[in-house]
Amino acid sequence: MLRLILTAMVVVAASQTATAQVDTFNDINNIRKATPTCQANPNSPIRGRVSGNTTGALDQTIPVSFVGCFKTMRECDRWRGQASRIIDSTIIQYSCEPR
Repeated sequence: MLRLILTAMVVVAASQTATAQVDTFNDINNIRKATPTCQANPNSPIRGRVSGNTTGALDQTIPVSFVGCFKTMRECDRWRGQASRIIDSTIIQYSCEPR
């Protein structure tokens, strides 16, 4: 019985770790999908940059960096706030500037 309980605890812990890892990568991919590329928006006057590190499920450091081009400073500011939420250490870049 004890062996069965320990096995169940290991399975639950492993599934939680895998879920956290998936969530981290899903968050990164969602931000990338929501970021208007400068290549697709060559006339957008504002360039936003956010970079730093996030932590994966196994406590590994995952560097993240996002760059996007926006029509307005307001759009860039909104995006910058959302993109920076997954960074859980020092933010390296956090800007919205004219191109």
